[in-house]
Amino acid sequence: MTIGDNRKCVRPVAIAWLVLPLLFLANHTVAEPAEGMCAGKPAVSPGDYTYELESGGYTRNYRVHVPPGYSTNTPAPVVMVFHGGWGTGKYIQKQSKMNAVSDQHGFIGVFPDGKYRAWNAGGCCEKPMRKGIDDVGFVRDMINKLEQDYCVDSRRIYATGFSNGAMLSHRLACELSDKIAAVAPVSGVIMVKDCKPQRPMAIMEFHGTDDPRSLWEGGLGAKDPSKGVRDSIPVTLNKLTTRYHCSSEAQNTFKKGSVSCDTYGGCDGGEVSFCTIGGGGHQWPGGEGVWEGKLGPVNRDISASEMMWEFFSKHPMADTERQPEKQAAQQ
Repeated sequence: MTIGDNRKCVRPVAIAWLVLPLLFLANHTVAEPAEGMCAGKPAVSPGDYTYELESGGYTRNYRVHVPPGYSTNTPAPVVMVFHGGWGTGKYIQKQSKMNAVSDQHGFIGVFPDGKYRAWNAGGCCEKPMRKGIDDVGFVRDMINKLEQDYCVDSRRIYATGFSNGAMLSHRLACELSDKIAAVAPVSGVIMVKDCKPQRPMAIMEFHGTDDPRSLWEGGLGAKDPSKGVRDSIPVTLNKLTTRYHCSSEAQNTFKKGSVSCDTYGGCDGGEVSFCTIGGGGHQWPGGEGVWEGKLGPVNRDISASEMMWEFFSKHPMADTERQPEKQAAQQ
């Protein structure tokens, strides 16, 4: 079900699939498109749309940003962005400034709403955790619906999130690696005890050294109302590099202002990249600040949204790792 969002919804239009070499806009980063996916998909104008989806016994909501240049002739990447605790999909869309990055690079942005304005990330947070909300199942259902409604390249579906949403993206790396190619958590650590992904995954994480909610040294911030002890950043990094059997030695791959990124190679698949935001608070680097007096400053040396897209674009899912049902459908 589609709900109007200050614009008229586009009615489905039958589109004939033409087997031609496909070109995208010059400034888009694209991998080889998957063919035969988009026959009969409706044409959709650029803009923002809101949807409802029945999943796990609940009506769930999500927003979709369609960039200029979207075409049913070219399967597009998808970046899902999960809000923090007490947030909304609409607000993380604004906070992350992801629309501008979507428009520049041609991917579809997706901004879901958590039930009770939070996510069940395993050991956090709030009502979704206590009530056992199946947010992993919701994300799977949402991806399946996106693939029905849009011309999506299933090899290039990515996830990021802020705070509680970052914790959910970590959980998705553990439990939905058959659908998601790579993740990039911002200001959140792993909150699942058992992580057994079906495939290795590339991960890029951003974390501020002065984050008052997800402390660098672990534990809980003094004013953090949510439950559950957070891992320290060294423990988080060790979990990631151990999970994917990466090298214990990191190479510095980025440095600008107070931001420094180290990359661990030699992993089973992909890589682990960690960006330290020197003096950074519980914020989205380069994004819109939230309660900076309480949550610390926003770093302006980088745009996390731009950097993660550059990372994502280098890590599509291999054809051999794609979902069997999608492969069968395209044969």
